Amino acid sequence: MGFFDLFDKSDGTKLREEVASKIKEEMLDSNSLKIIRSVSIGDISVSQKVSDQDLSVAYLFIKECFREAAKKRNEKIDDNAILLIVVYLVSIYQDIGLDDYFNALDEELDNYLKHGLDPKFDKPMEIFVTQPK
Repeated sequence: MGFFDLFDKSDGTKLREEVASKIKEEMLDSNSLKIIRSVSIGDISVSQKVSDQDLSVAYLFIKECFREAAKKRNEKIDDNAILLIVVYLVSIYQDIGLDDYFNALDEELDNYLKHGLDPKFDKPMEIFVTQPK
């Protein structure tokens, strides 16, 4: 089961449900997906085992969740932080599973709402571009 399959089930927190209805029909282009896949946090990155559709939905979903949370804090959250959050959370999905992904998403949103942006997401990105052979 991928992220996209969840939108018909509407499980999760109220914020996640509000966001899911906004992004169901959106998808990222291939260049945007390549950029997301090229970002790493230390040794954490998004592998090819996450489908383009799931990565697209996850990015849009996480971005909207954190943008809504930022509004509640009267803040703006930059795209760099969003990308790092996406890489972190999608790596949990790919390595551990969907339930742990949602638990981590809820924890990160709760932490952000209470304390602001986690320092691990407030740093320059490491982008590794692989050259075609």
